[in-house]
Amino acid sequence: MAFDSINQAQYDVVRTTTSSLRKAAEYTHELRDMLADLFANEHAKDQWGVTFELNPHDTGAVIDTPYGAARAAPVNSVVNGKVQIRYVIEKAVATVEGASGYLCVWEVLVDEAGIVTSSDGETIFARLNTFEHTENRRGVGIIGLSLLYAIGAERSRQ
Repeated sequence: MAFDSINQAQYDVVRTTTSSLRKAAEYTHELRDMLADLFANEHAKDQWGVTFELNPHDTGAVIDTPYGAARAAPVNSVVNGKVQIRYVIEKAVATVEGASGYLCVWEVLVDEAGIVTSSDGETIFARLNTFEHTENRRGVGIIGLSLLYAIGAERSRQ
């Protein structure tokens, strides 16, 4: 494999990796807790049928839905030229041979400023730590319903 050196802008992105990831992890933890609160709401339980069980060891979660089991997992990454945490939703699947595993079905990105975006760059939360209650409810609602839809969506069989 050839050695590809990085340019100055790329160097600047990863130069503060640990502090950037630490800040992003704090916001990812906050997002996870907001999702747990959303799915614990009686209306959400009744209408959506989702349980969202927190993983005590990291910012992940075990998810159970009417469409099957899934999990949320944080993945440290450089995406779109920024150090971010990809909060990945993976659906439990089985192969035709009977082996089990997980298939990535959806993700959001959380950066060190608390900005949550879709993988295509659309801003979902302009800032996770905002005091604006309506914006928080809207953002976490979008994320919650989007992950439920992604878990339930049919995928073409290969």
